[in-house]
Amino acid sequence: MRKHFFRYFICLITICAFVACSQDEDDGDPFRPNREYQRTVLVYMSGENRLSTFINDELKEMYEGSKKLNDGQALVVYVDNASTRETPFLARIANGKLTDRYDFDADSLSSDPHVMLNVLNYVSHRYPANEYGLVLWGHGSGWLKEDSIAYSRRAYGIDNGNNAYTDVGQWINIPTLAEILRQWGHPLCFILNDCCYAQCIESAYELRDVADYIIGSPAEIPGIGAPYDQLTPTLFGTTTNFYEDIVDSYFHQTISIRVNKTESYQARVALSVIKTSELLSLANATKQIIGNLNMQNSYNLNGLLYYGKYEYLPEMRMIDTFHDINDFFLHKADTEDYKIWKEAFDRAVVYRVYDKWQTIYLPTSVFEMLSEERYGGVSMYVPQQLTNTNFYNVCAEYIKNYEWYYAAGLSSLDLQKE
Repeated sequence: MRKHFFRYFICLITICAFVACSQDEDDGDPFRPNREYQRTVLVYMSGENRLSTFINDELKEMYEGSKKLNDGQALVVYVDNASTRETPFLARIANGKLTDRYDFDADSLSSDPHVMLNVLNYVSHRYPANEYGLVLWGHGSGWLKEDSIAYSRRAYGIDNGNNAYTDVGQWINIPTLAEILRQWGHPLCFILNDCCYAQCIESAYELRDVADYIIGSPAEIPGIGAPYDQLTPTLFGTTTNFYEDIVDSYFHQTISIRVNKTESYQARVALSVIKTSELLSLANATKQIIGNLNMQNSYNLNGLLYYGKYEYLPEMRMIDTFHDINDFFLHKADTEDYKIWKEAFDRAVVYRVYDKWQTIYLPTSVFEMLSEERYGGVSMYVPQQLTNTNFYNVCAEYIKNYEWYYAAGLSSLDLQKE
């Protein structure tokens, strides 16, 4: 394994060891706090992969959006791209430009937990604030752990370690991400996941004690990501339902989806907001409803709304990994059980929007099934009947690494082999 440049140190002196100062504006002490801010938002751009080509355009959008911020709002970016001419850097974006830029003195893995923790420590020291927000920019695959599916080492981020435009490398698993944020010790008012498949109940439950709200899409998102020229000011909203403005500014962006060589249509990314303080109640309600399900009937998932498939090689079979949690219980639970469960769900999933959407994993017909009644905006892995091939068995084993599996009663299911 590549020897990592960074190692975790608690004191701020160690941050000095891995950052080389290229001072655009500084007083000689690169680690002296500028002031106390009302809110500091870190955009963590893990782009040493095929997404690297989008980084410059995203930064330009942030420059534009930053013009609408005031002095008490600190937008900070950590950028790791696939450039061989540029090491990762940290900077504040203010008044339409980069400022306080600090370049690392060597390349590093942005998916290394020690690197992420050191970045967080630097940001909270340099830009201390009453509250914090975090944007996770990069690749994502929901709850799937790094080694849970062959050739799909997934979760968040990815850094190939070679400054190459490839998506083979090290990822951060969600339980590891949660532990990093707990060690950092600054509760977040929100985490915005600008990455695919992030809005799954398993990941949100892992992060329930480190952020007030989890914002993201249960489906695949376009490579261009969020429209930061419009979204950036909403990251600093102070209203009770500020998260709605974040979602609406993202949802406002329309994407051209090509059907064939001559046809295309305009679509928007499906998004939702999870209030983490309600997740324990949702887990309890889910445990109750799971206990009353006839799982032999629930193995049949045909016709249910799902957000993506993952291919398991070398067997070349596909699995519907991310089913809409609301649609599943709407169709599989008793009417009265579902009504009670839905009340808990609506308290936890406080905002959701959708539109016709198509990805490389989803035929158009999937999102044509969407309706106000069926769409929940959050996915859940539904344990499948075991097979003799080890295909479903892999997911059935790795879901046990997530607290939701036990809190929601999935561990009590007796999965029978075909």
